[in-house]
Amino acid sequence: MIMVATPLHRRLKLRHLELLAALDGGASVHAAARALVVTQPAASKLLREAEAAVGTRLFERSSRGVVATAAGTALIARARRLIASLDGARDELDAVAAGARGLARVGVYAVAAPVLVPRALAWLRARGQPLRVRVEEGGADALLGALREGALDAVIGRVLDSDDTGDFDIEPLYAEPIVVAARPGHALARRGRRISWPQAAACDWVMPQPNAPLRRVFSAWLARRGLAEPRCLFESVSILANITVVRESDALVMLPAGVAEHYSALGLVRVLPLPFESNLPPVSLLTRRREPPEPVLAAFAEALRAVRPTRRAPRL
Repeated sequence: MIMVATPLHRRLKLRHLELLAALDGGASVHAAARALVVTQPAASKLLREAEAAVGTRLFERSSRGVVATAAGTALIARARRLIASLDGARDELDAVAAGARGLARVGVYAVAAPVLVPRALAWLRARGQPLRVRVEEGGADALLGALREGALDAVIGRVLDSDDTGDFDIEPLYAEPIVVAARPGHALARRGRRISWPQAAACDWVMPQPNAPLRRVFSAWLARRGLAEPRCLFESVSILANITVVRESDALVMLPAGVAEHYSALGLVRVLPLPFESNLPPVSLLTRRREPPEPVLAAFAEALRAVRPTRRAPRL
């Protein structure tokens, strides 16, 4: 007689997956039970059922909590992705009910948020594609973690060698130069082309945090020219916050060329004729490897390709 193993999806219930996710990070069964709003005996029973379903121990118990085994770690990652996928399905159904074609959940670094994404949305609207795009802005660690767990469908940003991107497909979209900007009434902005880097370095600056790639590149670039890093008035990777501080001070700021042109056209900043070669990685689109894109995400990616900048270094 041939025995056919019961598929795992028939043995594991959603409640089991929720418990595994709640136990992630060494939480106690008591804490997981509280998170799931069940009693501790009920949570312990769910854990025993989950281990029986997969046929192996998922956690090692101790007086201070539980620690996932290798099998537990692997299953937790799957559980978190499945839960995130179900939550995403709920949100997508809401979007469809409201008349949208679907929902794309996209993580965006500050470099792409002010210009690239709005232009992509405008491109879609002009072609009668009513997509709903949910944008979450943040740093690399948080956004790549959310993409890995399934809470995001894609991430747009610069990929660094130090980033953990082994689980993702990476599509470079564009390389963009960095320019220096000031408020329109700044003394250097009134000097026309008669500006030098020593003059700029003597000003206050708005800069990224010390560990940010652009900050490290800028410091090294100045050092090669015998200039010290200037006084930092404000540290932030938020472009909107940076421009607000620049508008209210005599500080200078480094901006992606497309972002600087956008805010310059609004009269908020003035690009200064100071050459700066940043050699930063291109802005890229990251998606989970081995997962074909859903139609909504594929349409949004097409829009990004259509509106991405094609410029080379700006003429100063």
